[in-house]
Amino acid sequence: MKKELDEMLNRLNQWEAANRDADLTQMEEAIDAELAGIRQQLLEQMAREGENPEARVVCPNCDQTMMKNGQKKRILRTKNGDKVTIVREQMRCHECGMTLFPPG
Repeated sequence: MKKELDEMLNRLNQWEAANRDADLTQMEEAIDAELAGIRQQLLEQMAREGENPEARVVCPNCDQTMMKNGQKKRILRTKNGDKVTIVREQMRCHECGMTLFPPG
């Protein structure tokens, strides 16, 4: 992630050099555009790291242990409207058929 942050700072420095007459709103928009990409990467990384593949998942519907049901990809939208792609194990209850993604 350090590399991505360094690259972002480099792009912002280049933008600043090319836009010396920019007002505060334009500067803020340039920074926000760069931060949006980093924010998305951080969200995806944290979502992957939050997984515990060994954790026992209990069905909230019938309290039975759920089983792995294959990897599923899901695209979520953050409160800022960014799209975050998460690939995680979907869980399925063999008792009642309920599925969970992400598990837990």
